[in-house]
Amino acid sequence: MILGGYAGKTLEIDLTTEKIKIRSLNRNFALKYVGGRGFGARLIWDRSYYGLNPLGPENLLIMAAGPLTGLLVPGSGKTAFVSISPATGIYGDSNIGGHIGLKLKQAGYDFLILTGKATQPSVLKIEDKTVELLSADSYWSKGAVQAEFEIKKDLGDQSFAVCTIGPAGENLVRFATIQSEHRFAGRTGLGAVLGSKNIKAIAIQGSQPIPVANKERLLKLFKDANTYLREHQIAEIYQRQGTLGLVEGVNEVGILPVRNFRDAVFEHVLEIDGNKFEETYTDWHAHSCLYCHIACEGVANTEKGLRIRPQYENAVMLGSNLAIKNITELVELNNLCNELGIDTISAGNLIGLLMEMYERKIISKEEFNGIELTWGNAEAIQAILKLITKREGIGNIIADGILNVIKKWPQCKDFAMHVKGLEQSGYDTRGLLGMSLAYGTADIGAHHNRAWVAYQELDKKDLNNSLKKIAQLVIFHQHFRPLMDCLGACRFPWIEFGINPEIYADFYSAAIGVETSFKQLMERSEAIYNLTRVINIRFGIKRKDDYPPPRTFNDPVPQGPFKGKVIDRAQYDQILDCYYKLRGWDKEGIPLKETLLRLGLEDVIEFV
Repeated sequence: MILGGYAGKTLEIDLTTEKIKIRSLNRNFALKYVGGRGFGARLIWDRSYYGLNPLGPENLLIMAAGPLTGLLVPGSGKTAFVSISPATGIYGDSNIGGHIGLKLKQAGYDFLILTGKATQPSVLKIEDKTVELLSADSYWSKGAVQAEFEIKKDLGDQSFAVCTIGPAGENLVRFATIQSEHRFAGRTGLGAVLGSKNIKAIAIQGSQPIPVANKERLLKLFKDANTYLREHQIAEIYQRQGTLGLVEGVNEVGILPVRNFRDAVFEHVLEIDGNKFEETYTDWHAHSCLYCHIACEGVANTEKGLRIRPQYENAVMLGSNLAIKNITELVELNNLCNELGIDTISAGNLIGLLMEMYERKIISKEEFNGIELTWGNAEAIQAILKLITKREGIGNIIADGILNVIKKWPQCKDFAMHVKGLEQSGYDTRGLLGMSLAYGTADIGAHHNRAWVAYQELDKKDLNNSLKKIAQLVIFHQHFRPLMDCLGACRFPWIEFGINPEIYADFYSAAIGVETSFKQLMERSEAIYNLTRVINIRFGIKRKDDYPPPRTFNDPVPQGPFKGKVIDRAQYDQILDCYYKLRGWDKEGIPLKETLLRLGLEDVIEFV
């Protein structure tokens, strides 16, 4: 029986030889690994090895849609990019919104694999069965958003979906992004992988319909979900402010990153929050991803051109974490990162670290090319971002990420905020044991998208300081949130609007035509999480790498609701032991044989 929801073919391109392979999607493979990051994780396991150079032609870059991508499902524009990360040297993935995954499926493919390296800067154009490399000479060195606009114009067809890299990706900055329609696959540096392959952009158009097993059931589910989202009490504020509206609340509960996570409350928070944006930028409109009523993105018309409203992470990592207290400066920093193709989270984290190093006199003004990298200095931040992008002077060191900064200046290791080489995203966790565990055990490094448990932990009524309950909550999130990246749908309807997560099993069943329970989907996601763990073990990851940054244990919160708090290291060891036991891993964090057998991963047992 043919599965609905899937395009049914896969496309692999060797950019060195320009040979392509089109294969049928294996039914059992699709059911076992679901789609998106699940497909990518299995392909990375099969074709990566210890010692692989993430920026070498041998590394894979995988673009994978999910079975719900492009269907009538709220926020079904999600597409996963998967590779060995140049930022961390281990498994890496990032997802993106927009239409690129829909177009990939309409062209007939569930995933695209890129290997090798093009002989010259190129645009990969895919139009149904036609695949060709076009010259990117006229776009090379252009900003990511600008390049997308020009490529669409030159193709003469605005219906193409185009994803691009900026100059940072071209210059192999290890935290470079992939951009499409103002959405960004930002984490783990996959823009640098695309740049290493001499690919400036991928442009996709297709004419094939996506099959759906039960259209009537899917439509009813979509209507019911949209009614719920439209009538939700926070719907209006999300359309007006997006996640920028969260900034003030996170500050009030005392977990905002401020001055390289040294503080957790920002005295100027009202100058960079959602209300301030609305007050300052009056000529703007909401913009949504595919089939999404939430419409959390805002686009403002300014004298300098279109500007994207920063989301929460952009606002705090480029704002409070760097002591920026002016909404216009924040918006311009965000826009600069978008065009350069730099991850705003990693950039804000790294520059915060550099500012603290400058304050401590670990780095001098001369080493910064004469730049006064003081807190709140937006002009200096812009200058550093450009040095990083061009790999000039000290920027060449920073461009290789936080591990390289620590290697160069080991004095900073105790206040360098990262896990597994990925710079920590925008929550201070010194008062939150569960969120500390979530960061510490995340497979790609310190990113909240794997398990954002902060608000449940703050509520506490269901946890009662039980280590087991906290660990179980983290594990649930680590299975469900990545499951959404497999399905190809946005997690906001659940994590922000509280929609019943089991509805996604109904959407999946209606789409593919095989009745599947939420429990079964979660078990498949658990298997994928174990698979990414085994990939990381192949690259040397063990228990020692599952800890939050030293500041989490050593530097008490200076003020706010969590004043004086740090995570007790002995208690963290206890909850890590509990977490491993619940997962079926040994004391070093290595999955047990019986765990891998239970999850259908018997073919990887001999490698752990």
